[in-house]
Amino acid sequence: MTDTSGAESPAVEACKRDRMKEILAYAAVVTLLVLIFLVFFKGLPTEQAALLTVGSMITAVLLNVKEVYGFVFGSSQGSQDKTAALASSMPVPPTPTNP
Repeated sequence: MTDTSGAESPAVEACKRDRMKEILAYAAVVTLLVLIFLVFFKGLPTEQAALLTVGSMITAVLLNVKEVYGFVFGSSQGSQDKTAALASSMPVPPTPTNP
């Protein structure tokens, strides 16, 4: 009988995580490009409050891109890779048998 508990293999879960990271990275870059496009073609507002709002939006988007790429290509990803390598290199304990 097959297991229908919904659990997937570690390889499938890793592939989904990698795909999600890729989607987040693309979304962050597209958001940044759209914001740059809007500022370039619409221009910066002249009012103080609107200028502060646009500046805050640009800062938030830049920080978002920084965080996404920092994780995907940075130390957090390296830490996950190291943990996976250590887990795969550990020997599997023998299963006890009852005589």
